[in-house]
Amino acid sequence: MGKLNKNANSAKITKAMWFLVVLAAMGGFLDSYDLISIGAATFIASSYHELVVTSTDIAWANSAAFGGAIFAALAAGAYSDRVGRRTLFILDLLLFVIAAPLQALVTNIQQLIVLRLLIGVAIGIDIPVAWTLICETAPSQQRGKLVSMMFTFWAVGGLISFLVAIALLPLGAISWRILLASGAIPAIVVFLLRRNVPESPRWLSSQGRDQEARLATSALQGDVTDYQIAPTEKISNPKKSSYAELFTTYWRTALFEGVFMFVFAATGLLLSIYPARIFAQLGLAGFKNSLYIGAFSWLIILLGMMSCAFLVDRVGRRPLSYIGSLGVAIALFLLTKVPANNFPMFFGAFFLFAYLAVLGGWGPAWVYQTEIFPTAIRATGAGFAGSMNRVGAAVAAFGVPVFMARYGFNSLLYLFIVANLVLFLVLVVFGFETKGKSLEEIESLARGRSKN
Repeated sequence: MGKLNKNANSAKITKAMWFLVVLAAMGGFLDSYDLISIGAATFIASSYHELVVTSTDIAWANSAAFGGAIFAALAAGAYSDRVGRRTLFILDLLLFVIAAPLQALVTNIQQLIVLRLLIGVAIGIDIPVAWTLICETAPSQQRGKLVSMMFTFWAVGGLISFLVAIALLPLGAISWRILLASGAIPAIVVFLLRRNVPESPRWLSSQGRDQEARLATSALQGDVTDYQIAPTEKISNPKKSSYAELFTTYWRTALFEGVFMFVFAATGLLLSIYPARIFAQLGLAGFKNSLYIGAFSWLIILLGMMSCAFLVDRVGRRPLSYIGSLGVAIALFLLTKVPANNFPMFFGAFFLFAYLAVLGGWGPAWVYQTEIFPTAIRATGAGFAGSMNRVGAAVAAFGVPVFMARYGFNSLLYLFIVANLVLFLVLVVFGFETKGKSLEEIESLARGRSKN
């Protein structure tokens, strides 16, 4: 059993590596494209009194995919640690390709919810596998940048989905059906291109398959004849299940990342799915202008992720996470003080919140998710973190429209302010810095922290 040495950890990013990053990032593209498609589709459909006409209907439709992803991420992570990353990385999009176009044919809300659950399963499988694969093949000094750049595809997917929704509006009531089905087109392309990707060299090495690890590394990074395979740490008790190992040896790490993912997934729904509905419900914008505001929110998300990609390997994960949690709490508090009829001030405060949430929340959380667990249970840990992300998103997707309708927008904001202040305390107590460290160094650091 071995690990790639310092040369592999400091290797340059080759064309093959960039291609793998793009293929993995396209899973995030499809995730956000679908996420915004359902948000826009329920908004459009309810305007035409089709399928979804109540806040509860909207909540179920918007949260169903998150529910499917919760359990799929948990199962896929553990399975991937046993059999490798490549198989699920190739096959997970098949379910998406099948279920997405069927959404155009639904005749009631129950049918749509079932298909949303299936799409969620496909996305949930991809979350731990794709991100883990990139983490295990990226050079240490550029790992944060590559993972953050993957997330920029997530921002691009949401932005394009909004633009497609706006372009389809002239088609009337059928537009939301076409929008939901359109995600199958890029999914087919990505599925076909993923067939030639190699297995994770680190996973192969952890299984004692050193020659295959060399070949996989060579396929991604060129000549590796000078690489040496050195001993690496085994899990503390091989008889334990991967989740037993996660919640005993690495419980501090799991707690820190789980809370981080949960809070920012829930908070992020305000700026991903619901901007159009928020501005419309508060009387700050009409139907079509609200969709434009929703599209603009994804430009801010893209800017935040590009900023994170630039800073995360320079400033570090931990400082950015502090900026995210405290900055979001302050921005949301400012938002509660803006008069409801003052569009410029509300617009500015809302998108200050959005930028900080991405720069210091989504970005660092997803970078941490890929690197803070050891190779033997990395996909399991990533699956747990991804599942907590979807739990937070599901709670917010279902709860935001219902809570906002019952208690008002400001009460909703105060709830998120408290959540982000609690998150800040968790980050201070349990968080640690991983900038510039190899995955093996991070593994030793996490193991040592959990013993304290």
